[in-house]
Amino acid sequence: SSEPVSTESPSPYKDLSNVILTSHAGAGSEEAVRRIGRIILENIEDTLEGMSPRHNVIV
Repeated sequence: SSEPVSTESPSPYKDLSNVILTSHAGAGSEEAVRRIGRIILENIEDTLEGMSPRHNVIV
C-alpha cells in the first residue's frame, strides 16, 4: 500500500523539509530481493564450511 503518512506521525523526521516519509515498500524491490538471495547463499556457504552464518536473524 502506498498510503501517505499521517501528519500525526510520531516520527521525529516528519517536520524536516528534506525528508519524505513513505510506507515500507522497499523490501519487495528487485535490489532488495537480490540482496536477500545473496545473504541466504552466504549463510548456506558459511554453514557448509562449518562456520556460524554471518547474517543471523534474531526473533
